[in-house]
Amino acid sequence: VPILLAAADDDLPDPPGVLNYIITSLPSQGSLSDPGAGGISGVPYTLAGNGDQVVYTPDLEYTGPDSFQFKANDGGLPPDGGDSNTATVSISIVSSLYFANMDTDPGWSATGQWQYGVPKGRGGGAHGNPDPDSGYTGSKVIGYNLSGDYSNNIDPTEWTTTPAIDCTAMINITLSFYRWLNVEMADYDHAYIEVSNDGSTWNTIWENSAEITDSSWTRQTYDISAFADAQPTVYIRWGMGTTDESWRYSGWNIDDVEITGYITTIPQHTLTTLSTAGGSVTTPGESGPYNYDHGAVADIVATPDADYHFVNWTGSGVTAGKVADPNAADTTIMMDDSYSVQANFVADTHVISGYLLEPDDTTGIAGVLIEAIAPAIPDVNDITDPNGYYELTVDYGWSGIVEPNEVGYIFEPNETDRTLTNVTGDTVLDLTGYLEAFIISGTILEDDGATPIEGVTVTPENGGGYYTAKYDGGGWDVTDPNGYYEVLVDYDWSGKVAVTHNAYVFDPNEIGYSNVAANIADQDYAGTMLTYTISGYIRNSAAAPIPDVLVEADNGGTSDTTDPNGYYEVWVDYGWSGTVTPGKTHYTFVDPNNVYTNVIVNKVDDYTATNIYDIDLDASIGFGDVKIISNNWLLVGVGLSGGDIYNDEDDIVNILDFACFAGVWGD
Repeated sequence: VPILLAAADDDLPDPPGVLNYIITSLPSQGSLSDPGAGGISGVPYTLAGNGDQVVYTPDLEYTGPDSFQFKANDGGLPPDGGDSNTATVSISIVSSLYFANMDTDPGWSATGQWQYGVPKGRGGGAHGNPDPDSGYTGSKVIGYNLSGDYSNNIDPTEWTTTPAIDCTAMINITLSFYRWLNVEMADYDHAYIEVSNDGSTWNTIWENSAEITDSSWTRQTYDISAFADAQPTVYIRWGMGTTDESWRYSGWNIDDVEITGYITTIPQHTLTTLSTAGGSVTTPGESGPYNYDHGAVADIVATPDADYHFVNWTGSGVTAGKVADPNAADTTIMMDDSYSVQANFVADTHVISGYLLEPDDTTGIAGVLIEAIAPAIPDVNDITDPNGYYELTVDYGWSGIVEPNEVGYIFEPNETDRTLTNVTGDTVLDLTGYLEAFIISGTILEDDGATPIEGVTVTPENGGGYYTAKYDGGGWDVTDPNGYYEVLVDYDWSGKVAVTHNAYVFDPNEIGYSNVAANIADQDYAGTMLTYTISGYIRNSAAAPIPDVLVEADNGGTSDTTDPNGYYEVWVDYGWSGTVTPGKTHYTFVDPNNVYTNVIVNKVDDYTATNIYDIDLDASIGFGDVKIISNNWLLVGVGLSGGDIYNDEDDIVNILDFACFAGVWGD
């Protein structure tokens, strides 16, 4: 870097001498050379040929402050001449960390009317100055509305923001850029510059306090070290607004944005690595500690042993959010501090799975606890889903029993076939569940307590339950010749068992049960056979009732005698077959023998009775009949109804007829 040395002479002595520049101390972090003579290795050193310029060269990779001293001599003697006072030249060597010359799009984020491109030189017609028509260098800028003025009533502030800038290795950081800005005074409109080192908390480093009306590019420099020094993620943003509803100006134009600072000695951090059984940290290795520069991104790789697999990373690096992917065996860690990480491994696991189905091999049994049981190892369990599916995750080499557990069920295969040894791969084990069934039994006898009733249907409600109804055709039974029955019902079944027979009524006719969980015996019933009536009236042809007629039903039926109304009623058993016969002295009957087959309902049958001696049809033998005989005495052809009772060839009512009548009078 050429540096021009300057001094002023007071013109004494007279005539004045030519000034000579003398280097009195050398810089500590660089070197000086004399353009007329070469490198300067010692002091004092007078520049050759009355030279007034030196060239400063900083040490390699050095940034920061440096200085040297010089004086001038006019060739005279004190007090009018000689050496001047000693001057110090201070030098600042900075490193450029970020530079956006806007020749290409820098990729800043933007809201509202912030734009990258060529400004149009417009706006500012009413207030302030227009935008430029090019950048400070090059043609493009980042600006707010490159085609004219900003809008009224901007609210909230609209921003353009740099990407994250890593300032980890820098201090004394400075922001510089070229500005062309027109904005109304801060009472009305606002422009901002803000800095953040986390993207969330923003710090204002500049805002307009008065009207600004740039008509040319001006370089702006801001010390942002308080927020940016040694920070890994520094963001800078420029804001337009809020604005009021009146005057509008051409707003922001930005070019040649640069971040500079002193390079510092990069801090060192350590990484300690740990691992659980089943694997190791292969990059950078086990234990450590391993040293990294501040901000370095270090590779970490975990490698499992045979039959193990990597699970995740834990430790302070994960807690601080510095491990890129804690669930990846091969990942990285940001070393902005000292951290530890642990690689966690577990034995490979395999899945024992299958379906628990009903005996139809189709219908799943849901909600059943399935356990994988092994000695000295915590049980693994699952609950079957609505399809009967289960999954049990076990370690590589697991041995044990797969045990379904549900009260009231019996499972296949049996325990021996559910015992697995040295599981080294996924295994399918399907199961079948049978709901237990229980027997309700007893005897059904006639009401004499001794005679068994065969053929009685015994039926449990709902077919004895879902399983019994589905897989056993329902749990019903029919009594055998000894009156014995057995019905099946599901485990935990509740309901009624009913007995039926066409020919019997039973006491009781049903018995109720709740939550059956064992066989139940001696559930007895008593049956009474059903009986039916055969009844009717016996009258003569004049509809006069005939009392005292004996009506008999054979084959075990009962008998009856007609009452004064001529009514009779005999009883027969269910399914009776036989003959009913009426009878009374001197009477004959139309259809005197009614034959019945398999009587299973009440029957009604009337009879017409005839008595040749009951001439007046009053259902008795008496003076009324004598009167008819007397009225027809010795008449021919009057027939029985006229009193011709005796069957002779003369067909006449005479003493023979009366004698015959007199023989039964009073019967």
